Amino acid sequence: MRYQGRITRWHDERGFGYITPHGSGDDLFVHVRALSGWRTRPAVGEIVTYGHARDARGRPCAAAVRRVDLRPARMAPRPATPDRGVGWLPAGFMAALVAAVVTGRLPIAVPAACAVVSALTFVVYALDKSAARQGRWRTREQTLHLLALAGGWPGALAAQRLLRHKSRKASFRGVFWLTVLANVAGVAWLASARGAAFLEALRHG
Repeated sequence: MRYQGRITRWHDERGFGYITPHGSGDDLFVHVRALSGWRTRPAVGEIVTYGHARDARGRPCAAAVRRVDLRPARMAPRPATPDRGVGWLPAGFMAALVAAVVTGRLPIAVPAACAVVSALTFVVYALDKSAARQGRWRTREQTLHLLALAGGWPGALAAQRLLRHKSRKASFRGVFWLTVLANVAGVAWLASARGAAFLEALRHG
């Protein structure tokens, strides 16, 4: 038996939402995997039909969810991220690091470490987005911020733009940009005379 309702909540980054049945009844959980033949993401207010099922824990959920009114299917493009004009920052930052190495102001280990941590951060973002879509355990936001602070922010910014992950949550982005500023300030200090003396002291124990 199929029922009709309306999507009243949808968390696109996490891959799930809720359907409010027509008439009466509690809101019903719907996972992205239950969307039958959908080519675009759901829109809040969209009318759907669905069947009843239970998840692995025995909780009620919607199954085989289909659109009724196809007119809302023409979704407006995703809103641009607030930092749309800063896509050049990762490449510019790495170029500055290489220039600092060439001029002898930084050891090559600094840009090498940033490149490795950035690649790792991009992979962690990709895995976290996959986990969100599949309803699996997520990476903590604190972990993502620590990776950015440790020099992985170019990879994080690339993931946010290319994967569209963690690109719209204002509270997350505020902390993220603080980690970027802190990392850039730290690298700039290492390139200074005091930073060079500190690195030299580390080399000689």
